[in-house]
Amino acid sequence: MCRECLPMPHTRSVGYCGCRFRQFLSPKEEVELLEGYKEQLRSEIAGVEERIKELKQKG
Repeated sequence: MCRECLPMPHTRSVGYCGCRFRQFLSPKEEVELLEGYKEQLRSEIAGVEERIKELKQKG
């Protein structure tokens, strides 16, 4: 998988997005990518929670 395709793993030498990323990541690289993805998800959750709060205050 690559930073652009995360979390969709590559099953071939060319990823789903067309990038040319090697087929396998080292465990360290995979952990780094997954930690970054986790932070993105946390940011998304914070945004969703804020929007819910705004909507409840209006309604």
